[in-house]
Amino acid sequence: MLNAVLDAVTKTLVSAGVNAFREFPDRDLPSSGGTFVCVGSDECICRSPGFGDYLGVRTDLLSGAVTELFGKRLEVTLCLEVFSPYNPSFGEKACALCADKVTEILGGLPSGLRVIQITREGVTADEELSLFRCVCSLRCLAFFIAEKSEERTEFLDFIMKGAIGSANQ
Repeated sequence: MLNAVLDAVTKTLVSAGVNAFREFPDRDLPSSGGTFVCVGSDECICRSPGFGDYLGVRTDLLSGAVTELFGKRLEVTLCLEVFSPYNPSFGEKACALCADKVTEILGGLPSGLRVIQITREGVTADEELSLFRCVCSLRCLAFFIAEKSEERTEFLDFIMKGAIGSANQ
């Protein structure tokens, strides 16, 4: 479930023109070529909204089919690290501008993610990486649902409510 949240935030940033990728990529961090954002998690708490994750039933108006609904609530704090190379074309100012853009974009996440708080630290120099760095944090709630029909005895996975490709679109 956490992967779905990280992917949704990364996809939202990329679609808005930000060079973003999940934290700990399989490649080295770029040291030049512009600003970029690493998306990772600081904290994740999964809570059940009811006994056995049970939410109730839904009846299809056309077919009359009844499905049971189950749910999970994820409380997530994400860490978005904005980096900018040490060079005259980018530098500290580009890092700050990208961090501002990131915090603005975070207000328009998929409906399955409810923003609680967005914070942005100041820009610092990371001497070890030779990059300017600005940390943004996003506290949000993610809601996941799963359906179980009369024909099926089990469900495979919870799907983020309101996310692209979810069952309720």
